[in-house]
Amino acid sequence: LERLFGAVAKISDRKLIFVKRDGTTSASGISMPTLVLHPEHFGTWQVRYNTRSEYGNVKAAYRDKEDLMRKWVGNSASAVGQSNQGMEYMLGTLFNSKEEAEAAAQSKMESFRRSEVMATFQLAKGDPWVKDMQTLLVTGMRDGINGSYVIDKATHTYVKRSGIISSFDCKAPGSGADFSDR
Repeated sequence: LERLFGAVAKISDRKLIFVKRDGTTSASGISMPTLVLHPEHFGTWQVRYNTRSEYGNVKAAYRDKEDLMRKWVGNSASAVGQSNQGMEYMLGTLFNSKEEAEAAAQSKMESFRRSEVMATFQLAKGDPWVKDMQTLLVTGMRDGINGSYVIDKATHTYVKRSGIISSFDCKAPGSGADFSDR
């Protein structure tokens, strides 16, 4: 379900909760703050780009209950801000409704969008309050590093000599969102 519909699952209070990946709100509906980082906040960083996406369109099939036929819906890369180049990716699942098929196609296209930028940031001074799926805005660096990211994995390590070390594995927002207005 996480992969098909672009969500993150979590068990809390004996309930299974799904939150939209790259969302700006928590599971309880509270707006999550965007972390803004400037050059003085970084210890080390690395940003890698994969500008040639292999797929430019995602198609998903659903069973039309009125016509009793398989029908296809698509989500092109241009819908999420990319050039529409590349092969067509076909989801192998037959969905129950047009809405489910469209949601799955959009989720897969956003997954391809997230894989275009992979960044690793280590802070000069650790911040244990930063968590996974938090939005991040890097500013004041240079082109190619400045921009919006979503923290895919936050790791906080305590080292006796230097204190807390915070490292973030980040990806581009799947929706192509710009967090500079937050």
